[in-house]
Order: sequence, then C-alpha cells, then structure tokens
Amino acid sequence: MPFDEPVATEIDGVQVWYTDVPGPCLAGLVFRTGAADETLRIHGINHIVEHLALFPLMESGLDMNGSVEALTTRFIVNGTQEQAESFLTQVCRNLSSLPLERLDQERNILETEARSGSGSFAGSASARFGTRGFGLVDWFQFGLRHLGPHDVASWAADHFTSGQAAVYMTRPPSTSLRLQLPSGSRLPIPVPEPIPGLVTPSHIHGSELGLGCSFSATRSLALFMATIILRERAMTTMRLERALSYMVVRHEERIGPLESLYTLALDAMEDRMPEAVGVLDPLLEGVAEGVTPEEVERAHRSAMPWNSTDPARPATEAARKCIASLFGREPTSWKGLEHQGARLTPEKVCTAMREALETTIFVAPEGVEVPGRYARHPAPPPESQPIWGRLYARWDGSATDETVMGRTGVMRRFGQNEFGIRFEDVEVAVLGPDGSVTLIGRTGDHISLEPNQLMKGKDLMSLLLESLEGRVVDMHGDIVSWFELQALVDGHNTDVIRLLWREIDVLASMRGRGERILAIAIGDMNGRGLFAVTDRRVLHIAITTQLGLAVWEEERSAIVGVYTTSGLLGSKLRISVLGKEEAQLDRIRPREHAAQLEVLLSPLEGPAGD
Repeated sequence: MPFDEPVATEIDGVQVWYTDVPGPCLAGLVFRTGAADETLRIHGINHIVEHLALFPLMESGLDMNGSVEALTTRFIVNGTQEQAESFLTQVCRNLSSLPLERLDQERNILETEARSGSGSFAGSASARFGTRGFGLVDWFQFGLRHLGPHDVASWAADHFTSGQAAVYMTRPPSTSLRLQLPSGSRLPIPVPEPIPGLVTPSHIHGSELGLGCSFSATRSLALFMATIILRERAMTTMRLERALSYMVVRHEERIGPLESLYTLALDAMEDRMPEAVGVLDPLLEGVAEGVTPEEVERAHRSAMPWNSTDPARPATEAARKCIASLFGREPTSWKGLEHQGARLTPEKVCTAMREALETTIFVAPEGVEVPGRYARHPAPPPESQPIWGRLYARWDGSATDETVMGRTGVMRRFGQNEFGIRFEDVEVAVLGPDGSVTLIGRTGDHISLEPNQLMKGKDLMSLLLESLEGRVVDMHGDIVSWFELQALVDGHNTDVIRLLWREIDVLASMRGRGERILAIAIGDMNGRGLFAVTDRRVLHIAITTQLGLAVWEEERSAIVGVYTTSGLLGSKLRISVLGKEEAQLDRIRPREHAAQLEVLLSPLEGPAGD
C-alpha cells in the first residue's frame, strides 16, 4: 500500500513524525529509556513507570498498550485521531503526576507479567552481555520487589522528559494535540558492554526445542539485506525442501546508536534437531560466501517502505524515523535508501555477513551436537578466586561445607570444590525470605550463602551488607525480622543449636513476610525439636529419622491460657488453645527460657498484631 514518506513537526518541544493514511490512527509516544539504562538492582523501574502512567486510562476502552524494550519505553494506541491524540496528551499528563499510591497494587501485576515474559532467544542476550545493559532482559526484575514511591518518581522525572520523547502517528497532528512533559535534556545512550573475555563464535544450549543464532554488528543496509536473504534461504531449505521447520523468524533490535543485535530462530521436531543443525550452519556460511545480484535486488525491493503491502507499515516507518531521531541520528530518507540500494553489491552483502558471523552465538537444545567451530560457551570460565579471611563454621560441625569471608570477597568450599566471588564483581546481593543471600556477579555467576546454618551468621551478614552497600535487594522487605532470627540463633548455647540447625532452617523458610520471631527454645512435643514464638503464632518443628518433618502450630490469638511447671528433667509449658486439647512442651532448654515463653504467650488482647 503506497503512502507518503513520514515527516516531522514539533509540538511542545517534542518531535512528532507523521504520515497520512486512511483507516484507524496508529500512534505511539516513545521515550529513550529502556532496560539497558537500568542496573540489575533496579531492573524493572521503567516497567513500573509505564504501568503507573497507563493505570488512569485502564477503563477508557481504548485499544492501547505499553512496552519496555532495551533502549526505549513505548505507549501505543489505535483508534480515531481524536482518541489517539487524547491518549497521548493524557499519558504525558500522567507521567508528570504518577499515581504512586497504586504502586503496591501494581507490583503483583508487574511481577506476574514479568514472569510470563520470554526474555531473549534462549537467553542469548545474557550469554553475551551478562548482568548489565542489554543482558538484563533475561533476568528477574528485582526492582519490582523493593523500589519505593520516591525511587520511581525520581526516575520518571529524569527519564520521561520532553528531551527524551518523540511521537509517531499515521495522521497529521491536529491543533488539539498537547505533549506537555517536564523539560529535560537527552540522556546518553548506553554503550554495549559484552562480558569481559567474551568468546565468539560460540554456542549455548537452550532449555527448549529452539534452534538459531544471534550476532551483533554495526547497522548497515548491506547487513540488513544479508539477514533478509538468510531468512529467505532458510525458509526455502528448512520448510519447503527438507520439511524440517514450520517457521523461521528474523529479529533485529538496536543495542546502541550504531549497533544492532540480530536473531534468527526456527523450530524443529526433537528427533530431527541434529539434522536441522547440520542444515542451518551451512546456510549461515553460505550467505557469507556468496549471494546473487537477483537475491540482493529482490531483498531490497521487498524491504523498502514504498513497496510494502503491509497495512501496519505506515506506522512502522513513522516509528523508524521517530526512534532514529531519539538516537540523535538523522533518519535515512527514502531517497537515501534508494541511493544506498543502488550502490549495494553482492560482495558488500557477503562481507557484512562474514564480519557479523564472527560474533555468532549459536543456540541448540541440550544434548544436540554443535559444529566444532563454535566454542563451548561465550563466557570464559570463572577464574579461581581464593579468598583469605575468617572461616564461618556450620552449626552441625560439618567440615565439608565451609564459608570464608575476607576483605575483598567471600568463598564457599564444598570438599575439594570451591567458588569465590569478589565484592567488586557483585552486581546484586539478594536476601531471600529463608535467610539466605545470593550474590550475583557480572557474568551471571552466583554464590549462595546460608547464614542461618553458620555460627556467628549475623556477623557474616552484617559485614556483607556493609561491603555491598547500594547493591542489596531485600526480596520481602523484612530485613529487621530476618536479623532477629540471626541474633536469636547466635545467642543460644552452641551445643543446643548444633542439634537443631535443620529445624532452624525450616523455621526460616516458614517465616511469613514481616513475621518477627521473638524467641526460640528446645523442647519435646511429638519428639525433640525447636519451639518458636513469633508475633503471630507458636510453632514446634521436629525432624526425626522415623517420622521425618513434624510441625505443630497455632495462631497466638487462639491461646487462652499458659503456665509453666518444673520437673527433674526440666521445665514444662502447658498451652491452652481455644476449642482444642491442651498442648504440652516438655524438657525446655535452656530451663530459664520457660518463664520467658510464659510471658510471651500470655493471651493476647484481640487478634495478633493489633
């Protein structure tokens, strides 16, 4: 469908690219901020802003959506021109006054959406870029869990400004369109940072039955044509001739002002995957070795906007120019595209493909052999990083699992195997609800620590938090409660805790969000085990070889009476529970804890927590 080449005007300091085609008005408000501008600790913050800005419009009935890409955040709409312009105006207004009171409700929605996302093809982006920039698309959005209203408002004020925005439309804008955004200058574009020592060409194994590759290179019309020819040949060979695949997908994404990441992905039956690998690799090499003038001419003709029959192409072309301008580049005009096409030669196309293939990460399912020219993995093996410092022993006295923390990092040793990570290489430290902490490094390598199982575990965690200030994510927002359990464990008799370290680990995993553990003791109830009092309930946890795990628990609001007695074998605690038989805790140790437990368990006035 022929249409006019998009041109630009300016409204309220925002560049607007538009064409004029009949039918619905497709429009988009694009900001030059995306996942690559975030860090792993705040990953998801653009997603939060996008959701909050759209929330006031959720009941408007508009055909609208939002998305966060590597370098852009977009708000899109499809409707009448009046509806489209009203949407654009309202989103700008919302961004200046986000409904931050909605933040907590949106977290669950955002996390549900994030968990359903697929990331990059087989994780090839994180295999190339690790835990920074363009690799973040494959990582959990940790920012959804802990960022507060001030964090979100500050980010929006800096990143969603008129200097960061551009608009595209399939109608010339009317005088009613307003794009009033806070003023601000254009922020620098992140530079792609591959993993240090990245090895290419190389391969990874995907978890699903996916086959394909990705490569990064400087954007050029020659490479664009090469990937079109590659897909065309792949469809002909893999589907029409060999019946190996149903679909071959080609994708391109900007990863900088001049660079793009290209992906070719296809499907195949599990039993025919080795055959498909054997066909795909020569196809890649074939485009690098030779293409015909007819292929180049056909690819160029099909890709040019003035030849398109796709009804979505006018919006796509306006968006291309809109985004190019956001990247600080003059969008290539149609005349320029025509001149570049006239200068294309098969040799230029092959050269561009040959250079790009040097950066290839090949993807195949686990267990499928990959041609030998692809190295085993893009990331170099982690260097052995011995850490010298204090040894933190386990409560059970096991010498097969040791944790060492020094001034520069931390190491965990399992028998003869050890893995250490230096603090300078840690991107984020994730505190889990069970008292664990996971340190994630630059390449995606990680080490998990379990302070609940270590003597002086609280000291270890205090030093870790001090060393990693600004990189900690508290997944449940209850670090105070988390540390209280650490203090209770460290404050007990070493011999007692050594007997109950497994039960303590279970208690840590059972602790609810924000639940504060007030006291722990050893006692017999359905076997010797750990007795714990929290601000919500009482629990007895016992692990025996005969019965396995046995847990008794009651809400504190159901307790109607409690008293202690003394005996030759230790103190006893009797607990009366509304509508149930009396429970008894025998042989409480340390003995003096019985009186403390009696005070803590005195019947509460009203429901727990009031």
